[in-house]
Amino acid sequence: MGAGGIETDVQRTADGVLVLIHDATVDRTTDGTGAVNDLTWDQLSRLDAGSWLDPKWAGERIVPGGRLIVLSPAHPWLYSAFDAAVGHVRRYTRASLEAAAPAGWTCERLDHLDAAGLLASASNRLLLRRSLPTPSQLAFWDGVLVRVSRRIDARLGYRLGKSVLAVWRKPVD
Repeated sequence: MGAGGIETDVQRTADGVLVLIHDATVDRTTDGTGAVNDLTWDQLSRLDAGSWLDPKWAGERIVPGGRLIVLSPAHPWLYSAFDAAVGHVRRYTRASLEAAAPAGWTCERLDHLDAAGLLASASNRLLLRRSLPTPSQLAFWDGVLVRVSRRIDARLGYRLGKSVLAVWRKPVD
């Protein structure tokens, strides 16, 4: 299953600057709080926008001519009712996500994340034959598997995982 593009959300800051931010607020993906359109560009550019993803990205700021970061479900064969229920319309391969890159942007990173989660998803799908995880499976995933993946993903060279991460840098004008 390929993709011809990536949906991004353009938000306007309180002082009229256009920024690419998926959420209407900065609460989930930065160390700040509040609606994007209530913050000025100066306030937005001071927020830590990397720590939520991985501690090694701590201190990353939203900058002009900056980066587009896409974290997407991987492996189309894993697509299930759970994906549809949480708003996913597709799963990407590394190749299909790379092909959807914005024209002229430089790919800085294209990696899989959550190797332990991939094993759990595949087991749920292929062995248990369930399309939806149970609440206890979700709690185990969040409480145990995410931490395990953070330890083993780097050791696996980010070649295996339930999600695929792409980071592109906008060309400097």
